Amino acid sequence: MAADPARKGAHSVAPPRGAFTIAPSPLNPVKLELGLLVLLALPVALLCVRWLGRGAGLAVAAAYGAGAALWLVWRTRRLLRALERGEGA
Repeated sequence: MAADPARKGAHSVAPPRGAFTIAPSPLNPVKLELGLLVLLALPVALLCVRWLGRGAGLAVAAAYGAGAALWLVWRTRRLLRALERGEGA
């Protein structure tokens, strides 16, 4: 059965053009922090390697990555515990 070109967008699952939405989720603040940490990771790594040399720069970049991961784990666990208690974040 061929698709009717006149009804092309009638059952589209894509959002309308220009609409950028994020589904409501209690973890959205953590997602935002993840995005910011990822965006900041590249300049941190590049600057560390440039100014500190390869070994020390790699160590600082690895420390940043470990610190960012620990921060995200702590924030996520704290948020989930608050949701379990019914505090709503």
